Amino acid sequence: MTYPIFTFILISLLICGCTPKDETTLMVSSACFWKVQSFFDENKNVISSTCGYTGGKNQKPTYENAKKNGHVEAVRVQIKKGDYESVLKHFFENFPAKRIKAKNEMHGKMFRARIYYFDNKQKKVLEKLRAQYDDEETITVILPAQEFYQAEDYHQDWYKKRCKIN
Repeated sequence: MTYPIFTFILISLLICGCTPKDETTLMVSSACFWKVQSFFDENKNVISSTCGYTGGKNQKPTYENAKKNGHVEAVRVQIKKGDYESVLKHFFENFPAKRIKAKNEMHGKMFRARIYYFDNKQKKVLEKLRAQYDDEETITVILPAQEFYQAEDYHQDWYKKRCKIN
């Protein structure tokens, strides 16, 4: 009987957070997650997005303790297969706040755009686009992906519930 094996594999994929073959995962942070989520959700090549936290010390971050434990607000974005570079190019060209100027410390380093890669292929694409779009005044930080912790339910699609972002 193959049903138990299939069920086990499917549940294992869901638990480990692996993405199906028809999607690509992108993770981005830049200040608060609802502005990042809003930006990506408007892209026709984005399947879904989830607000959360990454980069910190504890394993169960909450909105109240995330920043003091080193986490940043991040958005995990599921992209249609084959559209990774076009979605990123759109980000580099059009993200509303642009990337924080490298010399601008007024808002602190946590507000700088960070894009996380999951493999060397993604890293190469990111480095190519950063070289093309960033200059001495603007910097996008490229980092290896770390554990992603989903934010509380009330943060998911917050921009749709509370305000209109332009």
